[in-house]
Amino acid sequence: MSAAAHFRMVGIDTVQQGIDVRRVTTHLAWEWNSDSGPNVEIVRLAPDESAIVAELLESALPIRLGEESDREMVERVLSTGPLSTLQAEAPFSAKLAEKLMPKSVRDALIIACQHGVRPVVRLMPAQSLAQVPWELLPMEVESGHGETVIAQAARLIEIADIVYGVSDGIHESRSSSPRERSGPDISTCYIVDPWTSVEGRVIVQSSGPLHTRVRASKVSPPVGHSVTRQDLSRILCGDSPPDHLVYVGHVAHAGKGPGSTGLLLSDSEFVYGRGALVVRSTAGESNTATRPLTAADLIEGSLGLDRYVPELEIAEGKIRADLQAPWGGALGVDERAGATIWPMPPRVAIIACDSGGDLRDVEPFGLATAVINAGAEAVVATKWALLTDAGVNSVTANADHPLTRLALMADDALREEDVFLAVCEIQRTLLTHWRSGSSASVANPLFWAALTCYDGRVRQTTPHGTDDSA
Repeated sequence: MSAAAHFRMVGIDTVQQGIDVRRVTTHLAWEWNSDSGPNVEIVRLAPDESAIVAELLESALPIRLGEESDREMVERVLSTGPLSTLQAEAPFSAKLAEKLMPKSVRDALIIACQHGVRPVVRLMPAQSLAQVPWELLPMEVESGHGETVIAQAARLIEIADIVYGVSDGIHESRSSSPRERSGPDISTCYIVDPWTSVEGRVIVQSSGPLHTRVRASKVSPPVGHSVTRQDLSRILCGDSPPDHLVYVGHVAHAGKGPGSTGLLLSDSEFVYGRGALVVRSTAGESNTATRPLTAADLIEGSLGLDRYVPELEIAEGKIRADLQAPWGGALGVDERAGATIWPMPPRVAIIACDSGGDLRDVEPFGLATAVINAGAEAVVATKWALLTDAGVNSVTANADHPLTRLALMADDALREEDVFLAVCEIQRTLLTHWRSGSSASVANPLFWAALTCYDGRVRQTTPHGTDDSA
């Protein structure tokens, strides 16, 4: 791939704090190589501009505002929000592009594309910009262009392949490198809705093609079946571990700070883990608590037992002498790293709310990063909360199960030779449907623009010094 085809954007937030004031200045560095040599374009967002971007995102994404109920939030984002229609989305995306992507960068991308090379854009944005729908940003944003022109203008995902990066530290010191897939007979472990004992929490179609794939898999538990972290460890450490892992369910933010995001499996509170307990209530039954399988668990496993067990006991107000080991049995003094308990297959999809929110932390560390550290070469995740099938179907007559369809598309992408290209092609296809006025809910960018594909492949360096792993 030619040097002109490589673009990289790295961002950083600088926080200035005062009395009752938190001002964020954001810097973005766009870097690319051309025939004339390296190019760098710096974007500085002053605090007031950062606030404008934050307000735009808050108004568009599935985030409850004020006293909104879940249903009211779903109705707003699907009916009147900036991503509800193409006519509303075009000026929203143009405003973001005008703030975040200088004309020189857009021009360089277009020139590369005109020379018959689809550029690769590697993104690692600042935490305040981690939820920006970069895929939607148009190349035409100058004043004087009408909304119709902007709506039909080429978007970033149409002229470039977009890949999300992880920190250099993960690449340099990862616990496990990706293994080869088994060949033409790719095996997939599906974990779907393992937290279904909570009324109204089932998030995907109750029957259909996803369930058919689960039943055909030799290594997958039934949909809605209890799946604990011990079960997952046995599957991943078995004699014939799967080539792919597809998780479709709920993610919890079990605490504050990096590493606190976790998968909501079927674990009880009596299993060792780093995550704070999540209480679940079922109609007619007493409340029960579950311990999420967090990114910190996937990294650290049972390392540091002497330090963390007392911390758990203090935080939960209970003596935890009966804790179970993450791999099964009683918790003794055996300390194991997370990558040895849950060695990840080469390709993983985590279709859940904000499952790829790694970049939102000051230290970019979450589920996607942890899964890459444990051996994945590619992780398909999401950068904001997803509307569930039940939520969409409760406010629209178009009961077409968009979350189920998105999960199936992500699974299909994992099966392609180039998973990164496959995710981009899915987004390009759905953008075409969005422009054409398709009635399919999954054509709304609230679903497909949430997809992110994190790159965990072993890095190679081009003669020009750019990362050529994409």
